Amino acid sequence: MAVAAALVLTVAPAAHAAEPRLDLTASAPAKTYDLGWYVPITLTARNPGTTAVSGFPVTASSTAGCRFALDGDDWPGLRDGSVSVEAGATRDFSLRAVFSRGSGDCPITFSSAVGTATATVKLPVIPVGTVQGVLFGDRNGNGAPDSGEALAGVRVAVIDAYHDRRAVRTDAEGRYRAEGVPQGHIEVAPEELPDGWVIDGGDDHRLGDNLTLDLPARRPLSDKLVVTGKFGKDTYQPGETAELTFTLSNRSDEPFSRIGPICDRIGQSPDHVDTSKWDAFKYGVDLAPGETKTFTVTSTVPAKSPQYGVVRASCDFTPGNYDRVGNPHADLYAHVPGGKRDLSGLFFHNENGNWEVDPGEAKAGVRADLVDKVTGETIAVTQTNAEGRFLIADVPFGSYTLRPSGPWRLSRSQSTLTVCGGDGPCGGERSIEIEPAPPLR
Repeated sequence: MAVAAALVLTVAPAAHAAEPRLDLTASAPAKTYDLGWYVPITLTARNPGTTAVSGFPVTASSTAGCRFALDGDDWPGLRDGSVSVEAGATRDFSLRAVFSRGSGDCPITFSSAVGTATATVKLPVIPVGTVQGVLFGDRNGNGAPDSGEALAGVRVAVIDAYHDRRAVRTDAEGRYRAEGVPQGHIEVAPEELPDGWVIDGGDDHRLGDNLTLDLPARRPLSDKLVVTGKFGKDTYQPGETAELTFTLSNRSDEPFSRIGPICDRIGQSPDHVDTSKWDAFKYGVDLAPGETKTFTVTSTVPAKSPQYGVVRASCDFTPGNYDRVGNPHADLYAHVPGGKRDLSGLFFHNENGNWEVDPGEAKAGVRADLVDKVTGETIAVTQTNAEGRFLIADVPFGSYTLRPSGPWRLSRSQSTLTVCGGDGPCGGERSIEIEPAPPLR
């Protein structure tokens, strides 16, 4: 037995012709489908009139909380409006839906210029729970929230087993609470911690009806161990020997031993220097309390650097095996002349914390400076249009910060834009998340 919804639909009649009409129904088998299963969907169009009906592109949507993908041999023609139904004929269109999110009854509504029809897909009812706790800066290292340690106004992301993200903010006491989270494995990750606090994440937790999870933040190692660096000059050519200077300072009352760099964590980045011959760090560096040391190393500028407009060294410095969040970091750039391309995209405020650009989140009238990562100079100024979009033409390949001004600032890890040849991160529109800037004091 199938669950179906039927609707009689009409289109505007042509002059001196009988009024065309379509009757649409959509159906899915009346059984329960697990997430990830293929669900057969039949969309039936019956034309009882005397005139063929064609040119009606179809879209498919569902309600909030239900997420699906649609395919099948007939879907491309329906989607682009290239199908037709002859006079007196009935056509069945075979489709497949796969749900990645949903609980209970999830409708799929097919919409077009000639009307709508809905099929209901039954999914297992997923129990939900509540996760809550306190986010605090653990100054005394006792692992428990004490007076004066609360971190207020911080966005905390809760990622469920279906990779859906929801965000809540801590209150004045550092408390957060997320309700209606599907039970199962979850991850809780604070974002944009204030005043340099860091937190070690990546742990999975099991949510039942309720989970209390306090989040202790710690001071970063970079409070004690400070690293700065620079290239020997601002511009190089591929194949040239680049000179880099690093200065390491121990600003604590404890010694550090075997300090060394961990560079290019992504691996084999074509614009990053080769660090394998940095003999100055081969056995690690020791620093006594209050001591500062400076080292000079060399690397060959990679042949593919002109495609990125820069040569780069991106390194975390760790003493021994102390490889954790908050270690000192040096991110160095120098120009390698290449081509040019347009830079376009939009600014949006992620108000619901789902990391997607939803209706109403794109921001118009945002003024922003395009700042060169090598020189720190502003090379262009742009402003978003009524749809929140911007365009900067003929930007030299390179690495930049697109820095908004006025009531907005960049959010999270939106600090670097790469303009380069090719596709991937180099091409296409950029969606840049911003958030309200704190008031000037």
